[in-house]
Formats: sequence, C-alpha cells, structure tokens
Amino acid sequence: FAQAGVEECDDGNALNTDACSATCRSAFCGDGYLRAGVEQCDDANATNTDACTNACQRARCGDGIVGPNEACDDGNANNVDSCTNVCQLARCGDGFVQAGEACDDANASNTDGCLNSCQSPYCGDGFVRAGVEQCDDANVTNTDACTNVCQSARCGDGVVRAGVEQCDDANQSNTDACTNVCQTARCGDGFTQTGEGCDDANLTNTDACTNVCANAVCGDGIVRAGLEQCDDANQVDNDQCTNVCRLVGPPGYVFIPSGSFTMGSPVGELGRNGEEVQHQVTVSRAFWMKATEVTQEEWLNVMGSNPSGSGCNRCPVERVTWNASVDYLNQLSDATGLPRCYDASRAFQGLACLGYRLPTEAEWEYSARAGTQTTFYSGGITQSECQIDQNLDIVGWYCGNAGNSTRQVGGKQPNAWGLFDMHGNVWEWVNDWYGPYPAGALVDPVGPLMGAERVQRGGCWNNPARLARAAQRASHSPSAFVDNNLGFRPVRSIP
Repeated sequence: FAQAGVEECDDGNALNTDACSATCRSAFCGDGYLRAGVEQCDDANATNTDACTNACQRARCGDGIVGPNEACDDGNANNVDSCTNVCQLARCGDGFVQAGEACDDANASNTDGCLNSCQSPYCGDGFVRAGVEQCDDANVTNTDACTNVCQSARCGDGVVRAGVEQCDDANQSNTDACTNVCQTARCGDGFTQTGEGCDDANLTNTDACTNVCANAVCGDGIVRAGLEQCDDANQVDNDQCTNVCRLVGPPGYVFIPSGSFTMGSPVGELGRNGEEVQHQVTVSRAFWMKATEVTQEEWLNVMGSNPSGSGCNRCPVERVTWNASVDYLNQLSDATGLPRCYDASRAFQGLACLGYRLPTEAEWEYSARAGTQTTFYSGGITQSECQIDQNLDIVGWYCGNAGNSTRQVGGKQPNAWGLFDMHGNVWEWVNDWYGPYPAGALVDPVGPLMGAERVQRGGCWNNPARLARAAQRASHSPSAFVDNNLGFRPVRSIP
C-alpha cells in the first residue's frame, strides 16, 4: 500500500520487476512505519511508553537502515556506491550505536547501562566525540579544516592520541596493559604522572604543588618543562638526545649528576696525608657548578671593587675570605631573584636552598673526580714536588708550569663534566667546617656543625703537585685568612 505523501509506491515484490522499482523508497527508522522483516517495531514515541520500547530497535550505523540525521547508511565497506561512507554523519555520543561500539549515548553522567558516552573512542579515529572534541581525523598532515588530529585530547583522559601515545588511561596503579598513565607525558605539563608528588606549570611555585615536578629525575625519560632540553635513559647516547640529561643551567655552569664515589685517597698514593681516609659517599642531588673559578671581572661587577693582587680580569679572584665569598654569593642570588643561602650571620640554609652557594667538601671532590678514582682526573701522580708531572701538566697550573702568578681561567683541559682548574691555579673555599671524616658511608655530608676553620680544596699556582691532588685538604680562618692563591667557585642546587 502506497502511503500518501510519503511513498511513490510500495509492494512486496522483492525482485523489483514491476513499475514499483523499490520496495519502499523513503521509509526510514523512526518514521512510524514498520519495515517487514527488518524492524520489530518503529514509531515516533520518543518517551517509549508503549510496547515498542525503542523508536527503532535494531537501527545501527552500517546496518543498511537510514536513520534520522543520516544521509545514507549501508554495509558496503568498499564504498563503491553512492553512499560513500558506511555512516556519513555518525558521531560518538550522538545516541546512535555504530559498528564496533557496545553502546553510544549522550548521558554524560553515565548513570544508565551505557557506562560511557562512547565506549571505544580513539583520538584520530575519525569520530568527533560530542562535547569533547572540536574535530577528529587521521589526517596527520593537517591539510583540512581539522588542523589537529585531536584538538582537545589530553594525557590521562583515557583517549589514545594516534601517532603520539602508545596508551593513555587514568589507572594510577598501572594494573592493566597500559603500564603508564601516559607514556609521552612530560614533567611540567600539568598532569601528575605515576611517581610524581605533583606536576604543574606554575614556575613560581606559589600553589600547593611546591615543585614544578616533585619527583622527576634526570635520566627518567621525562623532559622537565623549562629545565631540560631532553631526557632519556639511553646511557650510550646514540639517539637524538645526545646527553642523558641536558639541563638548562645558569650561563657558565655545568650539570653535575647525582651519584656515589670513594672519597679520600688510597694508602700509598704519592703525597698522601693520613686524614684522607677513604669512605663511600653518595651525592643524592644533581646540581650546577661553575665551570671555572670566579674571575676578578665577575667579582668586580657584583661587589664594586677588586681585592686581587694580579689585576687580571680573566684570572681567578683571590685575597678573599670565606666570609667575603659567601657575601658575594648572597649578592649574586639577590641580583638574579634567588633566595639567599646564607643568613645575616652567614649560617648555611641547607642543600635545598636554590640560590648560589659554595659546594660542600664532598660535592667538590665528587665534581673534581668526575667519575675517575685516580689522583688527578687526567691520571695518577708521578711527581710530588715542582717537577713536570705529565698528568697534572695538562689539566692544572702549579709550581711546575705556572711561573710566578695565577693564570687565566679555562686554560687547561677540563674534566669529563666540563670543569676547568680543579687542580691548581687557586685554592677554592668550600662550605664545610674542617674536621676529621666520620666513619662509615655517608649521604650528602655537609661537615661538622661548627668549627674554627673552613676547608679549602684544589691546590694553587705556587704549590707542588702533591697539594693539587683531588683528595688534598687544607683549612683556614673564614673571617681573617686571605692569600693571593685562594679563591672559590659557586654551585646551585637543582629544584
């Protein structure tokens, strides 16, 4: 029976060998007309208060039935007919169950049997998630109106970004196949990753997350925004990230990684003192250290006068007490907007202070050795006095090669971490009060709580080779002692 105003013709001739060439040219799901053999019922009763509980019980995208809001719908996967897509207008969250979906509704609160608006959405699958995405396609070259594969997808939202993420879920305990919340997440992107106490982009740390990334470490594969250029766990550095962790530090400073070493010297080392008892030390915090000693020019620019005797801008500043050195460091912190690491009485504020400070004695020797265990970072000692020691000669200025004064910084070969003049040129003040080494292994030692003298390290231009050894110790009064062979170099803790 042809329905007036709706159908041109309607018969049961499935072969369409008569004048009515289509069984029902304009019938569609939800029009109130039951399609024999296809639908169990079909009405326009949106509230479903009658025996027909759905407007169209079997309608699905790709089932061959054109539903409301669809231009066409067929099961032709090759798209060789006039309906070029299985379901041209289907969208995740539009209320229509598509092929491959268990359910699809717009119930954002998920209070019904369909627990998700769209149970199997993937960013870049070509389906726009209603209320979540502006667009979504697989066009990686972004040559169409959808300029991003997935404009609003975020790490940890449960949506895998095609071509970017291997997996992405909100499973903090990582008990499923996706072993990381977001495998390409970055420290400082605002998403707390597994192993982080917090993570935000608040560089001033004025909120409850007191660090941009509380637990991220160099070499964990996570790039810390604003701090690292790259970060991976590839120890052999044969990929695009040529260093395990290239930190962006202050100009003129080098990155010193955390690690452990044997502090002191072995029995039998030429020139050894008995106080240099070997013991294991762990430096648990990475830090920045100035590649050279503070120069006279650098001191003058901060303090306004030059106490040195040589009058050489690029030579190390000398004739400075320990007290004057930390006053310089406080002024440098002030000038760069960093916290002071020494209070009005010059009491040290701890390793967590992010301003400029002196290295601890352990940090200094750890940095000087740079992973080596020999007398000098260039090799063992061969001469104890002023004769030419071939290993010391290439890395430091001492009485065997310096002449009668200090030399410009950076004139010899640096160690593996990029530090110059760790052996010779001028002695360097360090942070510790002098005292004998404690027994046993130590973690981040800062020396005695009080004392009469502060420690110096490194030897100088008019000393013999034995005093330039990495393990050599000396000490003097922090308030009174100055000499033309004594300077310092700063460090900064890394947040």
